[in-house]
Amino acid sequence: MPLIRYPVGDIAAWSEPLGKTARKFILQGRSSLGQRIRVGFSSVFPDEFDTLITEIFGRQQWQMVLDHQDYCDQLTLRIVFTGSDNDADALCNSILEKDHSLAELCEAGQLRLIIEWCRQDELICNSRTGKLQRVIDRRTYMTTGVEKCS
Repeated sequence: MPLIRYPVGDIAAWSEPLGKTARKFILQGRSSLGQRIRVGFSSVFPDEFDTLITEIFGRQQWQMVLDHQDYCDQLTLRIVFTGSDNDADALCNSILEKDHSLAELCEAGQLRLIIEWCRQDELICNSRTGKLQRVIDRRTYMTTGVEKCS
């Protein structure tokens, strides 16, 4: 496969010395920041959310669900945990402190950030493999109307 097709951020190396014809290239690993989701003008990295959730609640199963309703993006973190409103507020505050662009979107009314506690069997999994789907993007956009959230 041509070198240009490897995603930026992957860990790789040339396996043969410079100058050799048809040098071989070895993919050594994937970047932990390989998956990026656009939410408004912000880039969201699920691995960063995983780190925050683990720091606050310990290792938990979770998934991110993205919706678009009433001209507003909605990012819901569904976490397998029995938490309280205070726990949800702590996580939201931590997310918004670390990601100023998400905080800006929330302040401008262009994003709703929701924490939802759930059971393991409520998480959406791939119907064929049974693997947890980390990100569920259900956004659809209207091309008419005013872009404003309440």
